[in-house]
Amino acid sequence: MKKSVLFCSSAILAGLSFNSAFAQTENTKERRLEAVVVSTQKVDENLLDVPINVSAVNQEFIDLINADDLEELADFIPGLQVQAQSLNAPSFSIRGVTSDGGSPRVAMFTNGVSNARPGWGASLSYFDMERIEVVKGPQPTLFGQGALVGGINFIQNKANTQENAGYAQIEAGSYNTQRLEGAYNWAVADNFALRLAGVHDAYDGYIENHDPSTPDLMGQKTDALRLAAHWAPLANFTADIIVNYEDDESTGTEFRSVVYPTGSPTSKSTNAYDDVEMNHVAAQGRSELGSDREIFSTTAILNYDVNDYFSFTSISDYRDQYQTEAFDSDGTSLSLLQFGTDQKAKVFSQELRMNFHNGDKLSGFVGVNYIDERDSSRLTLAADEAPLQALAVAPVIINGVIAQVKAATGNDISFAQASEMFIQTLKDAGVPNAENVLNPFNPVPVSLAALQGLGRVVPLDDLVQDQYATNEFESLDIFGDISYDVTSRLTLTAGLRYTDEEFSASQYAYLVDGNQALGGRINALTLGGAFIFSETPIERSYDADGDFTWRLAANYALTNDLRGWASIARGRRPGGLSTDGSEPTGYAVVDPEFLTNYELGLKGEFLDQKLRLTSSVYYSEYEDFQVSFREAGNPIALTENTGAATQYGFEIDAYMIAHDYVDVFATYGYNFSEFDDSDSNGNTQVRAGNTFRISPENTFSLGAEVHVPVGALELFAVPTYVWKDEVYFSDENRPEELQDAYGLLDFKIGLRSESNNWEVSAFVENATDEEYLIDYGNTGQAFGIPTTIRGIPRWYGVKFKAKF
Repeated sequence: MKKSVLFCSSAILAGLSFNSAFAQTENTKERRLEAVVVSTQKVDENLLDVPINVSAVNQEFIDLINADDLEELADFIPGLQVQAQSLNAPSFSIRGVTSDGGSPRVAMFTNGVSNARPGWGASLSYFDMERIEVVKGPQPTLFGQGALVGGINFIQNKANTQENAGYAQIEAGSYNTQRLEGAYNWAVADNFALRLAGVHDAYDGYIENHDPSTPDLMGQKTDALRLAAHWAPLANFTADIIVNYEDDESTGTEFRSVVYPTGSPTSKSTNAYDDVEMNHVAAQGRSELGSDREIFSTTAILNYDVNDYFSFTSISDYRDQYQTEAFDSDGTSLSLLQFGTDQKAKVFSQELRMNFHNGDKLSGFVGVNYIDERDSSRLTLAADEAPLQALAVAPVIINGVIAQVKAATGNDISFAQASEMFIQTLKDAGVPNAENVLNPFNPVPVSLAALQGLGRVVPLDDLVQDQYATNEFESLDIFGDISYDVTSRLTLTAGLRYTDEEFSASQYAYLVDGNQALGGRINALTLGGAFIFSETPIERSYDADGDFTWRLAANYALTNDLRGWASIARGRRPGGLSTDGSEPTGYAVVDPEFLTNYELGLKGEFLDQKLRLTSSVYYSEYEDFQVSFREAGNPIALTENTGAATQYGFEIDAYMIAHDYVDVFATYGYNFSEFDDSDSNGNTQVRAGNTFRISPENTFSLGAEVHVPVGALELFAVPTYVWKDEVYFSDENRPEELQDAYGLLDFKIGLRSESNNWEVSAFVENATDEEYLIDYGNTGQAFGIPTTIRGIPRWYGVKFKAKF
């Protein structure tokens, strides 16, 4: 079955590629597609000459489709899915494999520097971009760290000595949207230039919140500034310095309860698309729900051309990151699972690389890369003991009643029967409101643990506890990649990377504010210290065995405008440490995850450079697949190796000048990803047959730009449509976590000058106001009260851009 799918896909793609060359039209004789230049293989080259599935977009296309964030842009890149539930918890998925929890699977790079660790700093605003490259499939020698299934490289505009020029852009729209963006390049001298760019992007929350303690949710404000300098003191030496600063603030992530009715006081419900009623308490560390984040980075890129055959590149980067966040995990007006985080990280990386070309058939590069990441965090849980007792303690006691009856009589009783027995016991003891022992909205006001353990009545109180954690990560990589032109048409490539890593982690917890009736040093839920978190300090260091990853590729010029390529690559996701109470150190070692990928592709330009088509089919096998999950009653996401998995599919990306006045672009992706029935040792797997989370089987996008001259101006319209197949939000594939297939329609219309110096436009996104979810479960899932996060509703706006 798998082989037949891949064979048929290859045949279809080949037919599309060859047959389209005969579909000439009479209305597209003037304009031609410009060559797409990418630096995926550490050197600038034509997209057609790269034996890798690469999607590359520039700022012009980003502006065309109005994609101000990666979540929107991902809809037009086959194989890429982005789940941006918040600034601090993004999920990036390539070909159905998600990079969240544990080490990254999708390599995130900015100007060739990895910024995927820590994960809460990976989602950055982008503006004034040269281009964004999305590479699919394992890229061990090219991207290295975390490029198990691919990578995304954000390449920002550097300063240049060619011009004094800039642009300014202003946007206003729904939910009080205010976006100001601009950049200016100043050629100070023949060998020195500066470029300053910045953005202010703000909008109010679009999820109405009825609790007075915090504003409407999902609002955001970003202020970012970038200064780039270019210096060329010698003809063969250049230095580029890029300094980025970003300050983000959000009004909080929606976590809407689908268990407890909430929302408007007059119409509470469990409908995922109704209003919310999420609260905030002072102990969460902010004045209201939401987050604050600051990221500062400095990148230095030095290039030295020794001669026509050898060049050296040094890329140094330092990042300093800080964030705080307050979120309501239970999704109700109760002070039940109120969390706050405070995180800091410092990351240094250094790459040294030598590129070579013998002037004839041999070229490539060798290099070394070092990364040092150190981060610390504080996680605060603030709660009212009374509803938390109803949610997390009473069910445990009732399950104990079931066990006691079983042990005493040998009979099984239901949870409902045991509840009735326990409630009657409480009533007999005179416990007030005993019938609501499981009701967090009208809970028992006294401690059940104190009644049982101390024999006295202890009123429940507020609870505040902190958990502190540190993580350190060091990695040293040695890599090389060589290409050889066997003939004028055939090029073979081989690459190898060796990776050595060290991990260390520690954590401890303590009760900040306990039950005052018990002296404030213990809680009334368990008569212990910290609740949920362990007060026992734990720590562990781990020096991973070094691993090799590799790639083999061939690129063949079928014609002057058509390339066929094939590759086999071995990718690796780093292992790490995950908390595990059964381990003496409190941490379990998570083994690296490996992927072997087989891929065939076609790339070409047809119709006299009016149509560009890239496509590929792939088959992948995973070993020691890592899964993120939450244990019952634990808000911390854990990682474990779950065994083997298989995936296959194909992707098509096309852009066409269909007419003098019409450009058309389209993508399609098919992906089948599931856990195997058994692991490499023949053992049955827990998630056998389940599909990967956030892994739609089919996706497609279709768009066009229609541009018609009107005197000295040009009228343009850009309709786009995106469709995504159904997905599960967890690897467990629970039926309630299934998001049905849906489509999003956007439309943009505008007017621009003939010289393209200015442009004004109006747009609507999600024009049909489609309702869909971007997540289900979340932290509340671990406590039996899952929550949802909905997608962005209909959005209007107007925009003006001027170049000077």
